[in-house]
Amino acid sequence: MGKSAAIPLQADLVNNIVLPHFYLFAPIVYGLETLTAISLLLGIFVRFWGFVGAAQILNLWLGLYNAEGEWPWTYFSLLVLPLIFALHHYGRSLGVDAIIVARSTVRSKLGSIILAEAT
Repeated sequence: MGKSAAIPLQADLVNNIVLPHFYLFAPIVYGLETLTAISLLLGIFVRFWGFVGAAQILNLWLGLYNAEGEWPWTYFSLLVLPLIFALHHYGRSLGVDAIIVARSTVRSKLGSIILAEAT
């Protein structure tokens, strides 16, 4: 990513901040990827984690856009999947989000808005 990013600012960020502090960023990225996968599999907070997954894939797409031997449109096609999950509320049909929404007894308007947007 430091050599082949589509945006020079992203290459500078990777080279000057992420790589020197790799052992700080590696567990954070691994944790986010794992939580994204688990949430999309279980259907819990699909909208939020779908957008997080899309942001991760967007980062890969732009970071490896000019990489030798990579086909950048592979990442773009992967970007569409979590966006579809997030935009269509897939967790509300067969996931844990369906249970959360069905049992939701939140009385406050702000709480119900936050719960509706997260699930």
